[in-house]
Amino acid sequence: MSIFEPGGTFGFLRRSGAEFNWVLDEPAAEEPASWHRVGLGHLILMVLVTASLVVRLLFLQVSQATDNQLLAAGNRIRNRLIEPPRGLIVDRNGVVIAKNAAEFAVELTPADLPREQPLRQAVYDAVATLLTYDRARLIAEVEAEGLFSLHPLILAEHLSHEQSIVLKVLLQDLPGVRVINRARREYERAPGLAHLLGYTGQSSDPALLTKPGYSAVSRVGRAGVEATYEAVVRGSSGVEQVEVDSRGHLERIIGQQPPVAGETLALTVDLEFQRVLGERLARAIEEAKARAGVAVALDPRDGGIVAMVSLPDYDNNEFSLGLSEERYAALLADERDIFTNRAIAGVYPSGSVIKPVVAAAGLADGRISADTTIDAPAQIEIGEFIFPDWKRHGLTDVRKALAVSSNVFFYAVGGGWDKIHGLGAERLGHYLELFGFGRVSGIDLGGEVAGLVPSPEWKQAVKGEPWYLGDTYHLAIGQGDLLVTPLQVANAIGSIANGGRLLEPHLVRATLPAESDPADVARADSVPPTVTNDALVAPAVLQVVREGMRQAVESGSARPLQALPVTAAAKTGTAQFSTAEATHAWFSAFAPYENPELVLAILIEGGGAGNEVALPVALDALAWYFRPAT
Repeated sequence: MSIFEPGGTFGFLRRSGAEFNWVLDEPAAEEPASWHRVGLGHLILMVLVTASLVVRLLFLQVSQATDNQLLAAGNRIRNRLIEPPRGLIVDRNGVVIAKNAAEFAVELTPADLPREQPLRQAVYDAVATLLTYDRARLIAEVEAEGLFSLHPLILAEHLSHEQSIVLKVLLQDLPGVRVINRARREYERAPGLAHLLGYTGQSSDPALLTKPGYSAVSRVGRAGVEATYEAVVRGSSGVEQVEVDSRGHLERIIGQQPPVAGETLALTVDLEFQRVLGERLARAIEEAKARAGVAVALDPRDGGIVAMVSLPDYDNNEFSLGLSEERYAALLADERDIFTNRAIAGVYPSGSVIKPVVAAAGLADGRISADTTIDAPAQIEIGEFIFPDWKRHGLTDVRKALAVSSNVFFYAVGGGWDKIHGLGAERLGHYLELFGFGRVSGIDLGGEVAGLVPSPEWKQAVKGEPWYLGDTYHLAIGQGDLLVTPLQVANAIGSIANGGRLLEPHLVRATLPAESDPADVARADSVPPTVTNDALVAPAVLQVVREGMRQAVESGSARPLQALPVTAAAKTGTAQFSTAEATHAWFSAFAPYENPELVLAILIEGGGAGNEVALPVALDALAWYFRPAT
């Protein structure tokens, strides 16, 4: 009789030495089985176990029947990210300067490739043939990613609509390979605009893959406001849930969550003025046979950048259209350093454009008053050292010193001479830093540098030399080891123009919902200005400085600005930067004088004298900006 039949005999294995023997377990004859001996607890336990088995069976056969059927067939459910449309970027007038252009790409998802090696090799062969893709490279890329990876590989991009239609037909039977919509960024061209907008591309940061909504092929902002405001203009990715069979073929789309487009970014920049200022700057660079140039225009009332031009620049559309490694290497190797935004990352000796700040420092610290005068010679001698001026200026007060750019007067303000007890290196450095030099301004662009306000401690630590009186003299006229950016100059002059508020410069005026009309930017709420310091020095001090800059236009080194349709105040500058004859040409100005709306800072590297080379650029730009309405 079988042990599984009713009344069969049960037993168990017992080890005896190296052998296992079956031992019968006979029921005891004197104690026949009886239901009344089975406890109530055992009965309840048997009922619960039986019930749970029945429920589990029903769950597997009914509730999960579809999923189990998919598993049995080798089918898989995939979540595919849908890239969101990036938000538009518009200028202060609603003119679109960055938008999305339709194009297509081919991607391969390793996890959706056939598991059978012969079938997988057939996919490699077809892809290599149809896309003219190196087969060995393709296999290496897939293996490096891993056959179970859900991160897609881009095999071809920048495809036209016509090319995408053809490839959809040719690739439809290849598992794991598909044609996708992959919009590219299209940028307006204007001198220097690429440095502000930046560009998009695939991220090289592995940490990005850990962020929700990003994949290995996601395009992200790589520079400019595209990078700074990535979270705003990117939007939110959608998700498409699809079913693929065991060979990677798409079976059906199960569901879809559509992406959310990024917000529109409205800049403070005036595109037309950016173009006018840039073209005039480019002409001045060419005429001076200079290497590069910068022009910064900002609104001193709120710190908004109206235009910012750094030349030479580059075409950010090249990155959108597909930049080969060879082309990118050539751009990087360009000796003109085209990727550097010199407005925020170029550092230079300031020359005389720093003198309005030094004048404010001397007045605020009580070293001079508005009525202090000296008889300024063509040079002063301290021991065996000579500190020259560009001419003899005679009886000079602070206003005239600014108007004619007297070096001797500012030597005295900085380090002391004649009856003026100078600020000294420590106090002079304090005021320069107070007005924003030696530290970043906080503009919403990456790559800004702080420049340098040298000090005795810095010189000893870096050069191993003591600080001399001559170092203070040089610092007071913007020479020596002082290094500033053009943006710092514009922002410092802006704080003088607006009555003593140092603002944080910014490029973004407002953000608008994706569905907004770009023309709505004029009605959007502007980003409030960020005030770094709202009480630099006393208003009366700055009024004297403004009067000196106004006098530069009325009778000093900036007289050509008298031709403007509005009143203006200005300061010229010429900075030595090497032992050679070449000098940097600087110019700064604000207008209208009574109620300033615009500040300009112009620099032409190695261009010569500021009043001869940089001033004409400012004159033409201001004339255009304040042209009478038609």
